[in-house]
Amino acid sequence: GQVPAPGNLTSSDLANELSFQEQSDFTRLTGLVADSNNVGQNLANFTQRTVPITYLAIVPTGTPSTGTAFITNTTVYISGTLTSVDVYRLPI
Repeated sequence: GQVPAPGNLTSSDLANELSFQEQSDFTRLTGLVADSNNVGQNLANFTQRTVPITYLAIVPTGTPSTGTAFITNTTVYISGTLTSVDVYRLPI
């Protein structure tokens, strides 16, 4: 399902928040977008999962990451500012 995600966090704090939600709800992030109906807010999409997964990394688009599994390139609110980011799954 789709749930609100804070738009006032740093990219690392947002990655931690979304990773925590994945671990708590046994879900997997499938998408992240700026909420077009609520300025300063993001929307995260999750699906149920059956196997353990690693944490997320969110970095400015084009920035090297230790993440190995690319999830998406998107524009979201980071520290209250629309920012183009890449979302990765970190290695084990």
